Amino acid sequence: MQRGMVCVLVLTGVIGFLCSSVPALSAKPERLTAHPALDYQPSLSMDGQTLAFVSTRSGSLDIWVQTLRSSALTLPRQVTTHPASDQEPALNRDGTRLLYISHKSDPRGDVYLLDLITREEQRLTDLTSGDASPQWDQKEQGFFYLKSDPLQGTSAIYRKSFSKQSEELLVPQATSFSMNGDGQLLYSTGKHLTLLNLHDNSSISFDQEEKVLDLWPALDSNPAEPMTTRPLVFTRYEQDTNGDGLVDTDDESSIWMRQWDPQQAQPQGLYRITPAHQFHIYPAVSGDYVYFSDLKAGDIFRVDIPAFLKDYAYLDHAKTLAITYQDHGHLDQALLVLSNISQNLLAQQLPEVRAEFDFSLAETQTQEGNFLAARQSLEPYTHQPGRTGALARIHTIVLRIQDQAQGVSSAARRRLVKAGTTELLSIGQEHRDMDDVYGQALIEIGRLYLFAEDPLTALEYLVKVDAVQNKEIRAKGLFTRGEAYRILGDAPNVIRVFVDVIQLFGERSSWGKRAIQQVIALSQQGETARDRLAGLNSLIPQHPDLPLLIATTRLTIADLHYEQGEQLSALETLDFIISTPDLPNDLAIQAYRKKAAILSGAERYQEAADTYAALSRITEENQAELEGTKNLLILQLVKKALKDRKVGETRIAAKSLKQLIDQYPESVEAHRAYIETKVMLKDTSEVQAWYTDLVNTHPDHAVYQYGQALAMSYAEPPDLPLVIRLLKRAMTKDPALGYVHQTLGWAYEQTERTSGKKGFLEQAEQEYRIALEMNDADRFPDVESQLLLNLGNTYLALSNFREAYRYYRQRDEQFTPTDETITELLYRKNYGEASFKAGRTDESQVQYQLALRKVSPDQLTLQAEILERMGLSHQDIGQYAKAIETFSQALALNRQLGQEENITLLQRNIGVNLFNLSRASETGGRDELKLALSSYFTSLDHLTKGGKTIQKGPGLFNVNVALMEGGSQAASGFDRMGEQKLMFSYIASTYEQLDEPGPAQDFYRKKLALLNEMSPDNQAPAALTEKAIVLNRLGVLSHQLENSAQAMESFRQSLKYTRMLNMPFGTSVNIYNLSMLAVEDFLHGRTPDHSLVEALTSGIQDLQQQNYEDRNLFFTLTNTALLLSVLPEPSVDPRLKPAEAVQRMHDQFTYTTLPWSYYQKADSLLQKPTLFSDTQRLPAQFLVKLNQAELAGGADQPQVYQRIQEDLLKLVEDRQAPNSWLWYLAQAEGTASSLTRKNFLKQSVETLLRFPAQ
Repeated sequence: MQRGMVCVLVLTGVIGFLCSSVPALSAKPERLTAHPALDYQPSLSMDGQTLAFVSTRSGSLDIWVQTLRSSALTLPRQVTTHPASDQEPALNRDGTRLLYISHKSDPRGDVYLLDLITREEQRLTDLTSGDASPQWDQKEQGFFYLKSDPLQGTSAIYRKSFSKQSEELLVPQATSFSMNGDGQLLYSTGKHLTLLNLHDNSSISFDQEEKVLDLWPALDSNPAEPMTTRPLVFTRYEQDTNGDGLVDTDDESSIWMRQWDPQQAQPQGLYRITPAHQFHIYPAVSGDYVYFSDLKAGDIFRVDIPAFLKDYAYLDHAKTLAITYQDHGHLDQALLVLSNISQNLLAQQLPEVRAEFDFSLAETQTQEGNFLAARQSLEPYTHQPGRTGALARIHTIVLRIQDQAQGVSSAARRRLVKAGTTELLSIGQEHRDMDDVYGQALIEIGRLYLFAEDPLTALEYLVKVDAVQNKEIRAKGLFTRGEAYRILGDAPNVIRVFVDVIQLFGERSSWGKRAIQQVIALSQQGETARDRLAGLNSLIPQHPDLPLLIATTRLTIADLHYEQGEQLSALETLDFIISTPDLPNDLAIQAYRKKAAILSGAERYQEAADTYAALSRITEENQAELEGTKNLLILQLVKKALKDRKVGETRIAAKSLKQLIDQYPESVEAHRAYIETKVMLKDTSEVQAWYTDLVNTHPDHAVYQYGQALAMSYAEPPDLPLVIRLLKRAMTKDPALGYVHQTLGWAYEQTERTSGKKGFLEQAEQEYRIALEMNDADRFPDVESQLLLNLGNTYLALSNFREAYRYYRQRDEQFTPTDETITELLYRKNYGEASFKAGRTDESQVQYQLALRKVSPDQLTLQAEILERMGLSHQDIGQYAKAIETFSQALALNRQLGQEENITLLQRNIGVNLFNLSRASETGGRDELKLALSSYFTSLDHLTKGGKTIQKGPGLFNVNVALMEGGSQAASGFDRMGEQKLMFSYIASTYEQLDEPGPAQDFYRKKLALLNEMSPDNQAPAALTEKAIVLNRLGVLSHQLENSAQAMESFRQSLKYTRMLNMPFGTSVNIYNLSMLAVEDFLHGRTPDHSLVEALTSGIQDLQQQNYEDRNLFFTLTNTALLLSVLPEPSVDPRLKPAEAVQRMHDQFTYTTLPWSYYQKADSLLQKPTLFSDTQRLPAQFLVKLNQAELAGGADQPQVYQRIQEDLLKLVEDRQAPNSWLWYLAQAEGTASSLTRKNFLKQSVETLLRFPAQ
């Protein structure tokens, strides 16, 4: 989307002025959630203390709840867990019950009620409609909701009682709505908002601008007083931002608010709460706050309404705020403020003042690319006479040309600009006596020619602006001339025009500040840092009369020196700035801060502290600035003491830190450093006693209480329950003390690791996350790095590998490695494990390599462990040769260490990778398979020596390679029998690959015997699955060895387990194998017994009940139908008992009817393109129909027989069926005429010759 012509020159580069002093709105949006997942749809309890929202944190759309009480820092908790989406939460008055929409019973959505205390859940609406947006009634005896009509495509608002089944229609057509505690309902139809009073059914409709869509209205659920002015908040869609020709919910949106006084008929004001070009949606109001979802950020925010309105208490203040945003290039914020001024603060102003303001607003809207809004701002003035009407028409002409020029050729654009120039010159000449009109016309002509990519013509008009007397117009003209010179590559002239602006308006003016920004950016356009420094240095002697420009230039020069590692030059430049007389405070503050940061980075902490002390004298009037400076000063003094400690001056460090605590007792950093230093001096008992005395003397001092808990944590061993108790006591005094949460997380983590008790790691995770959210990463990067490491380790221990990986990766991206080799070694090793288990194997290899580099030569065990993990990473991504090499290195180290158990597992892993390597071998892989067998047998030999239970060696993973198996038991456990079972499986699979069914069968039998020995009565699904798989393999191998009876028995046993486990695929495979064996036996003259047929028909019935279909089932159906049709029917013996006779009659009926139904089902499977292609379908269909014809002929069904014969004849005549020779042969056998028989036999032979594959 084209954003309009350039009106203010914006260049890139290092700028040391203005950029760090951007103003803030009085009500900056406060982020309430901060998670990589999407959080949206906030709902507040009536007291505003509890927040419910929808999140994808669990992988699906679920509802989470978080307390907002300042005294209770807790993380959100998940309250719905169903895989179906749960959305649109609505909390009751005290946040103990929740209405929401769930799609678990109805894909269109139903209303559910969840008690957050008892966890009881109840569905409140039925499946007859799609339901949405539930909200509580005033007495919590029922609820309101939207009910959709799928036929009409509309939705209506209903009220329903909890105690009655009936419901009441309130609003017949609405798209969204909101309720408050006074019986008022605000709803949207998309076209307008309406406020309905449910007490007397009176309503107020609020007018809406054309082509604007207002949705998701929100009322305060607990208004303070009945007569108080109230906010009516909603989401507004005002532009077609995705270019589909519609303004709808696919476009960008922002949050708006109307101020409504119940005593007035109409609302008192209309405010935009959030800027344009966002996806802000789902507002909610509670107390003084409006909450909303930012879909771009994926989080929930809130804005303080009274603080927001404070910016618009006075027109001059609001205008200054807008101008400052414009000066800094923040058009979105500037436009927000300007729009609110236009809507709310100009009613009492003179018409000329309102017009002037709206022209400025239109210009900003044009810069932002919102032509429609700009035209609307100008529309009221275009027909007015005099200066106002002339300026409005000038701006309107420019807007029209920009709009018409979108998507046209360059030549067409130039024609439009030429025509527009004629119109603008006409207006300018008509009002030649009005400087601002004439000058604005010339400026807009210049801009149009820049728009047409003709800077030379633009300059012809722009230089004429210098002749006008109006300084504002001349400044605008100069800025636009600067853009023309920039396009022409005339850098000196660009700088000159901006210097003219500075001299015309003064350095401290809005125009002057903007011009300084441009001059500095333009002066550093060189390719190298030296070129940029030279350009900036040349400014200083050229403009000695512009001290502010010089000081700002020096700040930028200091930044460049620091970037190049030239700290001394940077410090010298900053000292020069600081010594400049009459330096503005904002520049002095920047200079002091830069100097202190450089000194701190160079570990010159005392000098940094002195610099912050000097800065505090400048910021005395600003308490927030003063407090921040004091904290930075303390931090530098702490760092100085730690530096002393690092170089061995531990007692001096302890003394300095003690003095710092005496001077600044609230400094947690000083207390932490002091306690750690005293422990290093082995004065642990002394420091513990000192903090105990402090707490006794100052029982309400949170920092002293935290110090006592921290000191107690250094006991050997620490009394963790006592530490936790002391930390909780400190937390009650000051819950915002981030270090308390960090140390409490450590205490919880150590409790679970040392005691083995469960549940403490989850508490540790919560405390670490709270500490992370509270930490200032810029001031305390070491703390941030440590917390990310803590969270990664905690999630790894909880087996939440994705979250562990996320925090490890964040630490890696944000921070450079520490000097602590052991910490970094374990971090890289754990990072590698988390990456591997989170499915990021390539990244795990990188981390394991980094870990291996930090292992000292004498740490053989650690080397072996990391090599084993690297081998598994190679194996996971198919690098089998590298895996073998790495496992072999680990094997050599384990042999050196005497780790027999690890040797067994490594031999097995080497064998697995040799097996895998054989599959990719161009020679068939027999050599690799034999090597794999050798490795397996070596492992098995290690395994069976001594017969002891295998213990896991350090760091070994046991990965389920599952060769030809589907069960997770294949690699479970490290006991001797479990590992032996796994070896038997691998060896048998390898013999299969070598086409040696005999040995393969032997090892599968050994595995089956071991399974029966390990769990003779075990009915667990995993154990039964493994038995079913082994029996299936035994059946296949017995068939290869031509032992049909043994194969049949193995398949029947496997079938018993797959049916017991309700495994349709396994059942399908087994009955297919059994049916094939039965047909083979029949063709060899052996009649299958009735029990086998019963097993086949029962298996087919199981699959049909589960609606399971695959290709195997087709062949099973046709084979079984064939068997049933050729087997003799069971006869009824008069000597049978009644029950037996009835069963025999049932068998007779089955043998008669099932073949036909099986052929019909087989024919229906043939029609499924997912199972059979066209080329596969035709021959199979022909055979099915042949068998059906034979079946119909034998059953004395002439009509059916005739119909099937006609179908067959059509296929034969069309020559579509390769198997048609069978039909000719059958016809020959069925005819009495020798001549006819001869012709049929001849055609049968011809068909065979035409399809030789048959």
